[in-house]
Amino acid sequence: IEGSCRTGDEVSLMPTGINAKIRSIQVYGQEAEQAFAGQRTALNLTVKTEAIDRGSVVARPGSMIKTFMVDVRLYLLENTQRTVLNNSHVHFYYGSDEVIGKVVLLDRDEQLPGETAYAQIRFEHEIALKRLDHFAIRFYSPLETIGGGLVLDASPRRHKRRQEDVLASMQIKDTGTKEELMERFLEEESPVFPDTRLLSLKTGFP
Repeated sequence: IEGSCRTGDEVSLMPTGINAKIRSIQVYGQEAEQAFAGQRTALNLTVKTEAIDRGSVVARPGSMIKTFMVDVRLYLLENTQRTVLNNSHVHFYYGSDEVIGKVVLLDRDEQLPGETAYAQIRFEHEIALKRLDHFAIRFYSPLETIGGGLVLDASPRRHKRRQEDVLASMQIKDTGTKEELMERFLEEESPVFPDTRLLSLKTGFP
């Protein structure tokens, strides 16, 4: 998805946090010393296959945060026959993984086809993804694709609905400048005295 990896690199499997080394790499079926984002890549890791779950993310140690919820910009397809009610359960797809999540609509009680809304999605178990990752959602039952969106905050605090400051924060995380975004994350994380590593994880800035 991003960056590169090289034989011998230390990596973490997320969200479990299991550490491993890259024994060898294949790119498009050929042995390689290094692989880059966008290439179809196979990694031989120093862990048992039983430790790897479908949807696991291979990342540099310390580069991702585990989370039970995400803030998102959520879009429903114009041609879907379904709507999303506040507290609806959906199937959330990111990468090759799927998890059940509850949609908390922050400014309305129902999202209609073709509409875009800010929401917080809360999951049944921890996942690992990053700000600006894309996702798709499917209706809980029957199983059909109804929309998708963009992750605006991969490790937010739990929000109350219809709060002007929360909606203003979502807007900044969606369309704000880098300076506005850094200021917002610094303000929100100030109770825990954030360091540069945490701010980098939250914003995606180097």
